[in-house]
Amino acid sequence: MILVRFEHLEGNCCASFVALATGLEIISCRPLTRLWPTVSYNIRSFLPKPFQLAMSASPSYTIQQGAEEIFRSVLLEHDSLGLPEEVKEAAARTTFSNDAISDPYFPTCLKFSESSAALWALVATYGNAITKTRYDLEQNVVINSDAASLFLLSSALVRVNGKTLQDPEIASRYMRYDRGGMMQPSRRLCTNIYPTKDGRWFHLHGSMDATKTLTMLGLQDGDFDPKDEEKIIQKYSDRVSEFDSDWLDLEANEHYRQAGTICLKPEEYLESEQGRAVGRDPLFLLQEQAHTSLPPCPWPQMTSKSYRPLEGIKMIDISRVIAAPTIAKLAALFGATVIRISCDTQPDMGPLLVDGNLGKRDVTLNLKTDQGRKVLEDLLVDADVLLDGYRPGALDRLGFGPAYAFEVAKRRGKGLVYIQENCYGHKGPMAHRSGWQQISDCVTGVSWLMGEFLGLNEPVVPLIPNSDYQ
Repeated sequence: MILVRFEHLEGNCCASFVALATGLEIISCRPLTRLWPTVSYNIRSFLPKPFQLAMSASPSYTIQQGAEEIFRSVLLEHDSLGLPEEVKEAAARTTFSNDAISDPYFPTCLKFSESSAALWALVATYGNAITKTRYDLEQNVVINSDAASLFLLSSALVRVNGKTLQDPEIASRYMRYDRGGMMQPSRRLCTNIYPTKDGRWFHLHGSMDATKTLTMLGLQDGDFDPKDEEKIIQKYSDRVSEFDSDWLDLEANEHYRQAGTICLKPEEYLESEQGRAVGRDPLFLLQEQAHTSLPPCPWPQMTSKSYRPLEGIKMIDISRVIAAPTIAKLAALFGATVIRISCDTQPDMGPLLVDGNLGKRDVTLNLKTDQGRKVLEDLLVDADVLLDGYRPGALDRLGFGPAYAFEVAKRRGKGLVYIQENCYGHKGPMAHRSGWQQISDCVTGVSWLMGEFLGLNEPVVPLIPNSDYQ
């Protein structure tokens, strides 16, 4: 039986394949963009001066070279990742396409394209190795870094019958999930970086319902001019600047249990207690969950001729937004049967459901009711994987934590992969906190790197949610 743990500070997508393929526990992870933080080249000659000054010229560099180096020198050679020999052998058949754009084009100092392409290479190589094991098929893998880059924008680029998310017909289908009113400007702009009284910057976050954060600040919806976003931003800025950053951090996370963080610089994060706890960890740590009464599970016998790596694997997806749902989306892409547990009494990020639910089946359950719990119990009996992307401890309080799930697996005589994904990791003083992509970028120093890259003396959250998709 396997416990798999991911964190926004670290990464998620490729490691799900590691767990499914090797039967090991993943304790924590580390972001590839932190391993390769500095881009030593100009992006484009037409970029504004701040962009140009932030980079030194190295015209021979290509995205493919950077991705290749991360894939082969970091991922494949990192002993602590415990990659099976079959994966390392399959890597010889993995290459990066030269048909993709070679010059970096994302306006950032971090290797978003390269890290995404390298992780896709690892995921695809794992899939290739599994296909060889299951179906005795050998094939080549070619990674297109353009496609890997666009993957980081997939939630915004998705189309439904050719229609964008902004189409009124499509919007009407997901707006009902906005139970916290986060589409209202006054609530949406609650999630932003604002200056504090002690000269620092704090990333305020409204989550999917900003009511608690507004209460913390002593504000109400009626305090804002709904037609003027600049005035809304100024109102938040004025109010946040009345408080010290430490107070905001404590009040938001420990008292109101809302996400939020002081924007740290990279060196501050690594020197912090949380940074010392997880900041030097490798991409992920592996530890076997030994149960002598449960032998290793063979791959399901399939009669179809699709030859997809995870065909026959059954996954329960209990997650929201981007990071954890992406794990399940990739599992579905590689052939797993994924059942997503929705709840129509709780708010959700409606626009993200369109892309995040691709390839999945969906069932609406209220796990706070006996009926809802009974349905999940029945689904769990037949599942191979359970994905938990909720706030740390939430599923434990509902009775579906790892201890219960592993006992179900033990009683049925078949192992289970239990995946936990959160923002801060699973050790350190912040492990219990909720978080988002913006929060992870701000606490680890990514936002400061981005702001300095733009020629500013303030943190800026990257437009691209790279830490969600890593």
